[in-house]
Amino acid sequence: MHLGDIHFQTDFFSDRLDSVEMPLEWFKFESNRKTAHLLDHPYLFHPMSLVTYFRAINYSRMNDAYETAKAKRGFMEWTTNTKYLVTDREIMENLEKNLALAVSEFLVLKIRRTHILVDAFDSIWRRERRELMRPLKIRLFEEGTSDQAQDDGGVQQEFFRLAIAEALNPDSGK
Repeated sequence: MHLGDIHFQTDFFSDRLDSVEMPLEWFKFESNRKTAHLLDHPYLFHPMSLVTYFRAINYSRMNDAYETAKAKRGFMEWTTNTKYLVTDREIMENLEKNLALAVSEFLVLKIRRTHILVDAFDSIWRRERRELMRPLKIRLFEEGTSDQAQDDGGVQQEFFRLAIAEALNPDSGK
């Protein structure tokens, strides 16, 4: 007789454990031969409890990323706004551009929907290796509009779908 996961699920743990602290603790926990964390055994939990736990982990990670970006941005603004360091406006703009590149955690590509491959190649051309190794974020936009699609995963999928379709289109090989 086969027993499904439903026979092992219990609300006992979910009712007694903190839905924020426990998953964050598990995220940092390193299991070994002698110790294990309860979340190493997800079949003990109801699926909705697991969803709550992983939402807490994702929220915590997003918050950490936001705080890191905010701190880097503050440092960048402090550096570029210090009038004693640089007084020439052109040098200041170049410094701001280089600092933004250095502290960015992502490779952000701005791509027009009507020129997917051209913009993609132009965007990655002559980039440094450290930039190309960063996680990819895509900003797709229509020419002539200010609407941009922010990349939370779906835009990246759309970009690759459109890029492959354009690359394989026999009419675009001119």
